[in-house]
Amino acid sequence: TFAISRSRDDLSTNDQVGAIDFFEGKSHVKTAQIRATTASANIDSGNLLFHTTTGGTLSERMRIISTGKVGIGTTDPSGLLHSVSSSSTPLMAQISHSSNEIIYAEAQAEDYSGRGIAIHTNTDAGTGYNLLYLRADENNSGSGQNALWRVQGNGGTYADNSYSSGGADYAEYFESKNGNEIVVGTTVKL
Repeated sequence: TFAISRSRDDLSTNDQVGAIDFFEGKSHVKTAQIRATTASANIDSGNLLFHTTTGGTLSERMRIISTGKVGIGTTDPSGLLHSVSSSSTPLMAQISHSSNEIIYAEAQAEDYSGRGIAIHTNTDAGTGYNLLYLRADENNSGSGQNALWRVQGNGGTYADNSYSSGGADYAEYFESKNGNEIVVGTTVKL
């Protein structure tokens, strides 16, 4: 067992309790750090902070807070995984085998009344951007020629080579696996 402890009576919220530093051998430059901090003034809960070095500056990249929530780019995650970035690098999920879903969301409570998937943008409604974009594009060229379905900022849709603007009835773009009609009010897993 390896233990790091700090025996002090005056610890308060966000005080460092211990850290593991990683150094480059010859020049003794710190390249990364894992830090433990207190999460509350009663010091009965803690956080783990993960830091890396870029250009000689040690910066926090990720933290796991005492409730189990993980924050990347944020010190106060509000969801199980909360990622914040001001760069143009997207959050990406990629899978390299030929079966199963890449992203799977399921609400298991029978009385669930929330939103299955919510996508929000701080951009005014308009046709200048795609809020939701689904495509089949083998070489990932991004040309959009194989766009299957997209919802633009104003609610207009493009589906299967036909465009319908101004908040179309999206139900017409879905059909069941066996070809049967999907009755209004039916719960559908996507």
